Amino acid sequence: MRPNKLRELLRAGKPTLGSHVHSARPATIEPAGHRWWRPSAA
Repeated sequence: MRPNKLRELLRAGKPTLGSHVHSARPATIEPAGHRWWRPSAA
């Protein structure tokens, strides 16, 4: 199972950023998700 990055950040007391996108076209949003939510190298 992949680690839950958001939960880890919240438990560590670090800042988090969330977003909500509403669209009738999932194919429009999917590339943005792949662009913005890449796992960090750290």
